Order: sequence, then structure tokens, then C-alpha cells
Amino acid sequence: TIVTEQWVVDRASADADGDGGDDGDDDDDEEEEDEEPAGAAAGLEGVVICITGTCASMKRQAMFDLIAAAGGTVSKSVTARTTHLLLAPGGEDTTKHAQAKGRGLTIVTEQWVVDRANGGGGGGEGGRGAVR
Repeated sequence: TIVTEQWVVDRASADADGDGGDDGDDDDDEEEEDEEPAGAAAGLEGVVICITGTCASMKRQAMFDLIAAAGGTVSKSVTARTTHLLLAPGGEDTTKHAQAKGRGLTIVTEQWVVDRANGGGGGGEGGRGAVR
């Protein structure tokens, strides 16, 4: 399952309504109780991150390795599969940032990625280090 921002919004709305996220329009018969929105659970399983800017806390390759070790995927460009944009210093005025904002992707900081990769939760989608 590729988790999109719309999926997160739909899931949050369903949870707020108290129906546990079952909106009746599932096309498959699989149980969903193990599914979590991108970034809500510790780790980066199912998260596809594109990086823009210059990582301050580590070299870019080390960030790629950290993301992969935590179960995430790195995309070198913003694509339909991308779920998050890591906005590092200097990335504010880039094409990647503009594309991510245009697609409504979740924009996160290096700290958000490091926290998730190291098993921290911190409040899900809008947790510490989430820019939007």
C-alpha cells in the first residue's frame, strides 16, 4: 500500500468519526488493522522520501542509508510514489520543494527522519520535525 496524504486525511477523518477507518469502499478483503499512515508508526516502512537541500546532520549518502535501514525508500526526484519531502537547509527554493508542495506531500526535517529511523514516534504526521 502506498500511503498518500489523502489516505492520511481520510483515515484521520474516519478515526475522528469513531468508525475505525472502515468507510466501506475497500476493494479488497484484507484486514487493515496493521496499516498505519506514513510517519505515524516508528520506522519508515512504506515511506518514500525525496531529499532537497544539503543535509546538516550527516552526508547525503548516510541519510540514504539511514532511510533504507529503517525500511524506507529514497527517491531522487518527486514522483507519484513519493510520500514525504525532506527539506534540508538550502532546499526552500528548489523545484523539488515546489513539486512537493504542489502535490500536497508531507514536508519533514532531518530530525523527523532520524527520530523515525531510530524508532521514535513523536506524534505521527504532524509530530516534531514535520514542517507541514
